[in-house]
Amino acid sequence: MDDAATQLLPPITDPTLIGFHNAVFAWGTTLDTSSDSMHWTPSRRDFRLRIEGDVLFKRDGLNLILGPTGSGKTSMLLALLGELHFIPTGPDAWYNLPLSNGVAYTAQSPWILNKTIKVCQTNVDGILERLCLSPA
Repeated sequence: MDDAATQLLPPITDPTLIGFHNAVFAWGTTLDTSSDSMHWTPSRRDFRLRIEGDVLFKRDGLNLILGPTGSGKTSMLLALLGELHFIPTGPDAWYNLPLSNGVAYTAQSPWILNKTIKVCQTNVDGILERLCLSPA
């Protein structure tokens, strides 16, 4: 794999951007058109993650993805990591995650609860410090 988990049409003007533009993603590996309905296999789910416009993440900062259960929060992260299949919807569709400085991901666990963002930030800062991952 090259320096970025990226599929761009056309290349974005800033390769350091982290995010999406007019992107659609699906589960599975191939499109089955043998029946009246189209399915990505091996999954029989007809799930599509649609991102209209721009969703950009701030580099070297805390980014929150919020939403109710089943709204696509985890799917958005998996799409960014290249774990979902990118379906270009037009010549300006892209997603980008530069990998030159490394990327870490762990599956979700409910350690950020229904609290204020300030309380959650304090919890996150404490966890990062205990893991020796806090910014210098």
